[in-house]
Order: sequence, then C-alpha cells, then structure tokens
Amino acid sequence: MSSPLRIATVGCGHGALNEIYHNLSVEMGKRSWDSVDCVIIGGDFQSLRNSNDATCISVPPKYKSMGDFHEYYSGERVAPVLTIFCGGNHEAGNYLFELYYGGWVAPNIYYLGAANVLRLGPLRISGMSGIWKGYDYGKSHYERLPYNDEDVQSIYHTREIDVRKLLQVRTQVDIGLSHDWPRAIEKSGDSEALFRKKKHLREDSIHGRLGSKAARDVLDRLRPAYWFSAHLHARFALTMGHDGTAIQKTEPSCDEPLEWRYASVAAPVTPVKAKSSPGEQTSPEKAFDNAEGSEQTRLEAWQTFGARVSPKERAENERIRSEFNDPSRAPTAPSNFQVTWREVKGDNREMTTHKPAAPQVQNDDEIALDSSSSESGSPSSSPPAKRAAPAPAPAAMDGICESKTIMDDSIPENVRSKLPTSLQAAPVDSISEAIRSKLPASLTQPVRRPEPPKMSHPEAIKNRVTKFLALDKPGGHGPYLELLEVKPISDQPNTSLQRPFRLQYDKEWLAITRAFAQDLRIGEFKAETPVNRGDAEYLQSIMEAEEWIEKNVVAQDKLDVPYNFVRVAPVFDPSVPVTTLDTPPEYPNPQTAEFCELVGIENKLALSDEELAARMARGPRPNSRSNFDPSHRRGARGRRQGRGGPRRGGQRSG
Repeated sequence: MSSPLRIATVGCGHGALNEIYHNLSVEMGKRSWDSVDCVIIGGDFQSLRNSNDATCISVPPKYKSMGDFHEYYSGERVAPVLTIFCGGNHEAGNYLFELYYGGWVAPNIYYLGAANVLRLGPLRISGMSGIWKGYDYGKSHYERLPYNDEDVQSIYHTREIDVRKLLQVRTQVDIGLSHDWPRAIEKSGDSEALFRKKKHLREDSIHGRLGSKAARDVLDRLRPAYWFSAHLHARFALTMGHDGTAIQKTEPSCDEPLEWRYASVAAPVTPVKAKSSPGEQTSPEKAFDNAEGSEQTRLEAWQTFGARVSPKERAENERIRSEFNDPSRAPTAPSNFQVTWREVKGDNREMTTHKPAAPQVQNDDEIALDSSSSESGSPSSSPPAKRAAPAPAPAAMDGICESKTIMDDSIPENVRSKLPTSLQAAPVDSISEAIRSKLPASLTQPVRRPEPPKMSHPEAIKNRVTKFLALDKPGGHGPYLELLEVKPISDQPNTSLQRPFRLQYDKEWLAITRAFAQDLRIGEFKAETPVNRGDAEYLQSIMEAEEWIEKNVVAQDKLDVPYNFVRVAPVFDPSVPVTTLDTPPEYPNPQTAEFCELVGIENKLALSDEELAARMARGPRPNSRSNFDPSHRRGARGRRQGRGGPRRGGQRSG
C-alpha cells in the first residue's frame, strides 16, 4: 500500500478561489503542512471567463457575480496547487461543454468533464458532473449554443450515457467525486443531526428523493475508499459498508473527520446472547440497557433483538404469516355498495345525505416537470400534490390516448388480469410513436427499454468500506474546506511516487472512452441515446480498445495529461456588466481535439466556422414547453449582434 497523500477537499466553489486558497494556507499552517498534493472541489465552480459566460449559468440575476476565476483564466493569478473539480448545477455550462472529456480551464485547474477517471501518483480519482433529474437522465447531450431558457437549466443534468461508462470500470478506484450526494447516503450516518441543520431535507429523505440515483449506482459499483460531494451546503460525514458489511470502532486518528475515527474498519456483527426467562419477550430498550460490555456490544444486542422472541410468540407469528400467504384466503373483489351519513346543521337539526365521489385512479408514472433547479440546496423540490385532470370531451381525446388508464408496466400479468377491465390498461410503451409525436415535448415520456443483463460485481473491486464527506460553501454556515490524508487502495503498476505528482490519464478509462465514442450524441435535440448493449458486449469492445490504447498511448509514453491550456474566449472586460444579455459564441477547444486524436475517436464537438456562424444566426431552439414559467424567461430573443454574439432577452430568476 502506498503512503498517504495530502489533499484538501472543498464543497461548492461558487467562484471564490481567492478565499479558498487563502483558507487553505491557514489550515495548512494549523497542521504544520508545507504543501498538499491537490485540491478537490465538489462543483459549482463557476468558471466565468467574462461577462458573456454569465448568460449561460443558471443563477438568478441578483446573485450573479463574476467571482475571481477570471483572474486565473487571464493569467493575472496562478493556482498555487493542482486543483481538480467536477461540474455542479451553477456553472458556465458553455465553457464546461467545450471540455466534455475534461481539460484545463486555467493553468493548474482541471475540470473532470461529464465523467472521468484520472490518476495522480498512486491515487485513482473518479468523478461525475451535474445533478440528478430523472426526466433528463436518458436524454442525449442535446444542448448547444445558442441556448434557450430550458437549455441553461438542463445542460447540467447528469446523463445516463456518461454514467454507463463509469459503470464499466472493473478495477479499484480510490476517490469518487460528485456534486450531488449519492441517493439515500444520509441513511448510513447521523441523519437526524443533518435534518436539524437542514430541516427541508427530511421530507426528501423520507420519500427517497434525497440525492442522485446515478451517483448511488456509481458508488455501489466502484466502492471507492473515499467519496466527496457538495451541493446541499452542509457538512456531513459518515462511513458506510458495502454488501452488508458492518462497521466497528477503531482507534482515533487526528487526520480524519470525527465521524471517520470511530467507524473505519469492516467487521462482522457477532450476535449477543440475551438473558431472558422462558416465554418472556424482551423490549428493545431493555435489551440495549441490559447488554453487558462495551457500547459496540450493546449496539449489537439492539441489532440482534429480533432473533430473541419467545417460542410462543414465534409460533404465533408463523401462523399469522402462513394465513397471510395462503392463496385461498385472498380477498375477493369488493361488491358495489353506497355509503351515506348524516350531517347535523345548527339548531334545526337538518339532516343531509352524502354520497362520496368515486375514487379516481392516479397515474404513478406521471412525471413532475421541473421548470427550474432548486436554489435552496435541495436536490429536488417537493413535487406538487397529484390532482386528477378533468375528463376531456371524447372528441378531444380522439387519437391521443389508446387506453383509459396508463398503468405501471411493472405490475405482473397474473395480477393485472384479476383487476377490473377498466384498470387493465396497456403499459406506457404501447402508445405508438405516431401518437406520441403529437404530444408536447415536455409530456413525451421516453420509451422504456428492457435493461440488459448485468454481470457479477468485478472481482478486482474488493473494497468494502467507503468514507463519505460533504462540505458547505464559502460564506456558508459550516466548514467548506478540510485537509485529509488519504490512503490509496488501488493497485497501479509503474506508478511514480515522486512529488509533485503529475495528473495522468487512466488506461482503463481511455479504453472505455474509445469503446463508447460511437454512442455519443451532441447537439441534436431529438437524438436518442443508443440502447445499453449490456456488460458482456461492452467488455468485448473495451478489451479491444485496451489493446489499441496499450499500443498507441501507453507504449508511446503518452499517459501524462499535457499542459495544453489555451485561452479561446476573451478575458474579462470590466466595462461589460455581468448582467449583459449578449450570448457568447461557441469556442471549439483545442484540448478536446487533442484528446480525441490521442484516443483515436471522432471529435463530435468540432464545428467549422461556417457551421458556428449558421447556428448563431438561427438563434436558440424554441422552448419545448409552451407553459414555461414566465418568471424564468429571458424575454424576446432577437438576433441583434452584440459583444460575443447574438443578443438575447431578459434573465431567468433561477
């Protein structure tokens, strides 16, 4: 195992690089550190090069500011330490789009791209950008300048095609990075302490909406030793076990967060025998209070309480369970009946008979359309209560719906056949494409495609415990920067252990990128993401790509990430206000072209000068939702030329 690396992890950046680097030097002085190997920032980096970039960031006008990144972009300042970041939901989406595969946004500051795996000495870092929005997850990267109102808000939504690549990684990584928290991660830690700080997160947690499902899939697959996130502007640390691995106390370490010090070693839970008289049932509180030994032993007594019920109670439970599972006792369909009651009003004792309205079936597959991202820090706003839509006239429904009710196609056929005829609806996928095309784009649900068979978990990924840490933002109410010593667990041959470490490409990730290159769709609004071909087929493609990478990259000693930063956009001009309405043009970034050449793939972001001019002349695509919230609109989108490109109308509010 390699010696620990010293890193600084930061929550959201919010354009405050000067403050972050100053605070870094202060914290290093407290620990008597003379340096760190890198700084890792969990998104909302806000890499605004100039005022025109601010038209492409999803931030209410009153909160827009240039920050200080432009000083590093122009060369006025240089980052004192290697800085790595993923994308969040408050980013200059146009600039990060130029570096889809990753690249230097300024000297010594590296953006990971939509998804990536990189090496830093003995450390292997995986990262994913964006936040979770289920209705955009399966779409392609269709947003391309000039953006309309919806594009500015959707460009930072995580896409399945990028996560699909991360799920093909079959060897151990050390660090996982995401802006959004992995879904339900709070349940592995002291969630009540979190909810005391962020009360609005409780409801999302209860309903399973807190965090990103995509990030959780990657966490469960890659099982890194560490995972860092931001987004919710709260410090939260925990240690979680994979595959049911329990957590046991260890000796404290001054170099780790408090929540890591006492829960950092995987250990099986040993059942504790409870003392109880025959036939006596012990309450959980009693079992916990009466358990002897350490606090861990007492906790185990609580966890194994369910196994210590009396024989009489166990027999009764088995009898109830067998009756419940008996098919002959299944309830029959309810017969028709009327319910009436009397309502007494005032002194005249008037009596009124009421008949309740027939219950209306709710469509559980309905997608709540979110017109804007959450500004409060919650990953998703609570959806509005479902209301049954008024039944339209038969003529209005002609040619629109093929069935009266759309039901979840996960209901087994043997169960569906027992339902009343009116409820035996065809699944969503039975709606023909001809009819689906007549629906508004915002109501057109993507066609469900069967999931390909999954292979077993990779044998090379052996880690069973992940330490999670999320932090606040500069100017927030909690700490936003922490110094850590991280111990690599990945096995990387021929790794340089000489400091300063240089950022390097990862051989396996380059092969995955090459194998997936043909599936990338850029700038096409109606383009569908290619169907998932399954792990077995991808493995074959990746192995073939690995041979090419070994011969053309590894053998040619080209794994070092080149220092090829180039300024492609104008630097900040103080005479142009950050509230400008002038949209910037797209700047093809030579870093992306060089990367595609390195991996031997087509550069699908490349556009000729004529194509760029034609796109800007056409203007943005019309909003697909006719009922787009007017408070978020930019107003009229004319094609008047201003600084950096065509002029657009007013700003959204968030």
